[in-house]
Amino acid sequence: MKDFVLWIQNKLVSMLNSILARLWIFCQILFTFVLVLDASPYGGLKYRPDRILVLPKPGVNLDSLHAAYQGKIKSRFSFFNDLQIVEVPPGRDIKALVKEYLRSGLVQFAEPDFIVHASVIPNDTYFYRQWALNNTGQFGSTNRQAQIHATAAWDVFSNASNIIVAILDTGIRQTHEDLVDNLWVNVKEVPGNNKDDDRNGFIDDVHGINAITLTGNPEDDNGHGTHVAGIIGAVANNSKGISGVAWRVQIMACKFL
Repeated sequence: MKDFVLWIQNKLVSMLNSILARLWIFCQILFTFVLVLDASPYGGLKYRPDRILVLPKPGVNLDSLHAAYQGKIKSRFSFFNDLQIVEVPPGRDIKALVKEYLRSGLVQFAEPDFIVHASVIPNDTYFYRQWALNNTGQFGSTNRQAQIHATAAWDVFSNASNIIVAILDTGIRQTHEDLVDNLWVNVKEVPGNNKDDDRNGFIDDVHGINAITLTGNPEDDNGHGTHVAGIIGAVANNSKGISGVAWRVQIMACKFL
């Protein structure tokens, strides 16, 4: 029996290494793809078609430059080193115009007037502690870029309920109030009937598997897996606990440790 268990464990380790290797390759491909996307002008962000923002170099007057492109100063801000909002004629190619201003050598920067909206802030009790998601300097950090800008992403998309994420870790506490509604459910399995309904080798594997005991109970006896699951998919905006990166997602518990 001991030899059989060792054989199973070796098989599982081999499978896990294979999965991790494939994930690594996938991540490299995805990272390359993201770099290509980011290389496109402004990353697809929306901007006003009728004006641009320019900041002149110290002591430089831009009146002649504006006149050359039929631009008109709508507003200027002396407390921002004479930052200017410049209105341009209808139909102007904003990207091309920005390039012309930059080529002039008279400005510190020129860019479109991007359209922004207030970020979505979830009402979860401890979200304010999650500086890695939204760093406002709440813990004294002076580097506001030390975050993943989750709130900006949530403005676009926060629901990944059609995605299944398998957590290969120490299992998951399946009764956790901030995870229970996001746990993956094996619809081919009847809970609690002590049968392998889907004939996959695991009895009552409703929310995942235990690869150590070869059962369908992936309950966490360590805490680490539950922690990881929460980072990825704790139910957000429910006035409880923390916010997962994905507010709605299907978390599959796979106890391998």
